[in-house]
Formats: sequence, structure tokens, C-alpha cells
Amino acid sequence: MQRMQRVTGVGRWALVALMALAVLTMMGVLAGCRSGEAVGAYNQGNKHFQAGNYTLAIVEYSRAILSDPDFTKAYNNRGVAYTHREQYDKAIKDFNAVLNLDPDYHAAYNNRGVAYYKQGEIEKAVADFQKTLELSEDANLRQQAEEALKEIEP
Repeated sequence: MQRMQRVTGVGRWALVALMALAVLTMMGVLAGCRSGEAVGAYNQGNKHFQAGNYTLAIVEYSRAILSDPDFTKAYNNRGVAYTHREQYDKAIKDFNAVLNLDPDYHAAYNNRGVAYYKQGEIEKAVADFQKTLELSEDANLRQQAEEALKEIEP
């Protein structure tokens, strides 16, 4: 019974963390020069995401990525949307793409950790949460990783 409580606790934490990371990403300034089409699709994706329309958000983030294949924020947000749709393999693939493009995008480790956890790959989740703590100086991101580890590891 205790195990179920921990899973439920992490489930609630994961949803809160994903939403917080998505909002922070949406509020962030777009780095680098992006095409108007990529930025427009990304912004539309954010609107759909905020409205809970994850399928439409995925479509728009995909358009942004087609227009700009190096658009890490679009990959990250699409990964978060895939996580909400419980499409964890696709989410993990997107977070891997983010980290291949920008190994300093520490939120992707945390997001991938959530997807791994939801998929039942606890060891990989723990490794990603620990990697977040090792690399990130962002207090909110570190707190989320610490809370996840406390829930997973008694």
C-alpha cells in the first residue's frame, strides 16, 4: 500500500512539474534567430498546451520543428505534451533530441526523468533526476528533482 502512495505522490508531482516547466519554457525568451513560421507555430503550440489541447499542441510544435530542426524549446515542449498524452517513448525521443542539440538544457533531463518514471524505468528516472541536480543551478528545477528523488527513493 505504501508503494501505491509513493507512486500517486510522484504522479501528482510529475503533473505539477510538467506544467511548471512548460509555463517557464513558454515565458522564456526564445534563444537565437528563429524563422517567423517556427516561432508562430511554437506560440500556437503553447496556446494549445495551456488550453489542455495536447494533440493540437503536438501538431504545432511539430510544425515549428519542421521549420527549424534545431528548435530545442519546441522539442522540449512537444516532449512534455507527449508525456501528458502518455506517449512516453515519443517524449523520451524528444528530450533526447533536446540534449543532443544542447547538453546544457537541464530541464530536459528532469522532463525525461518524469517520462522514464511514468514508463516504469525507475533506474533511468533516478539517473536523470540526479543529472539534473549535478548540472543545474536553477533552484526550481533542482527542487523538483530533489522532490522526485525523495518520492522514488524512500
